[in-house]
Amino acid sequence: MRFLLLFWFSAFTWALTAQSTDSETVYRTIKVNGKVHTFKTSLKKTYPYDVDLRTVQGDTLNSTDIFAQNGKPTVLVFWLTTCVPCQYELAAIDKKIEAWREEADFNLYAISEDLSSRGEKFIYHARARKWQFDAFHDYSRTFRRIMSEGLSGMPQTFLLNKDGEIVYHKKKYRMGDEDALFDEIRLLNLEDEK
Repeated sequence: MRFLLLFWFSAFTWALTAQSTDSETVYRTIKVNGKVHTFKTSLKKTYPYDVDLRTVQGDTLNSTDIFAQNGKPTVLVFWLTTCVPCQYELAAIDKKIEAWREEADFNLYAISEDLSSRGEKFIYHARARKWQFDAFHDYSRTFRRIMSEGLSGMPQTFLLNKDGEIVYHKKKYRMGDEDALFDEIRLLNLEDEK
């Protein structure tokens, strides 16, 4: 009897989930400790993805609206406000990005993977640093379910070619890693010119 009830409850839940579709995205709502949580159960795992992100101004936008689809290479740097190597990498990139952009054409986005409760810390860090690139907060940590290996270990940097395919992936940060990243960006630009 218990199995039968569980089966009917699962079927009912599946029916509710299946009805709440928004194009390719399926949402699921659960209640835990009195709080209702809604999350995407089917995720678009290709660029420009389908992830809700918060801006430094506190607005919520979708990555499909934010991430440029302009045929240029794209760099995604995932970081945490509590991660010292993340801060070093972002500072190193910020110091060199102006010169890089004179030599190569690319998009770059810094995406905080901090918990939603650390949203104010994200805003503080991004505003205080005044980076020359856009920073966003993946407050629902959706990219952890999309990107390879669940983004274990920060920072992580991904370089995508003009077609949105990952062509370079690096974990952690050591001084000089940003130069290796730029070498890869330059190679992609050269390939695109051919």
